[in-house]
Amino acid sequence: MVIALVLVPALSEAFTGPTGESQVSVRALATAIVLTLGKIGMFIALMLIIGRRLIPWTLNMVSKAASRELFTLAILTIALGVAFGSAELFDASFALGAFFAGLILSESKISHKVAAIPFR
Repeated sequence: MVIALVLVPALSEAFTGPTGESQVSVRALATAIVLTLGKIGMFIALMLIIGRRLIPWTLNMVSKAASRELFTLAILTIALGVAFGSAELFDASFALGAFFAGLILSESKISHKVAAIPFR
């Protein structure tokens, strides 16, 4: 489902073209699919390699400060930063970036502290 959500905007651009007319080019379609899957693959690889190490380390350092407000701010900054970065750098949706940030946050050793914060 995630792949379908990522490919739909890219395919719509490939089908309409830059002039807005309905045109279908196999080359444009293949290019759109390859570029989109490449960008999303780079984003997932970045999140799996760097995100699994950097985000838990950052949360661990922030939790040592024993400030609940700072911890909440760090969580919000990480989640919104990953979501915004995925949208701007990799042309993924904001929601997909937030989803991956949530996955990384939930896998950290202090995820019970993250889950205890009421976000309203």
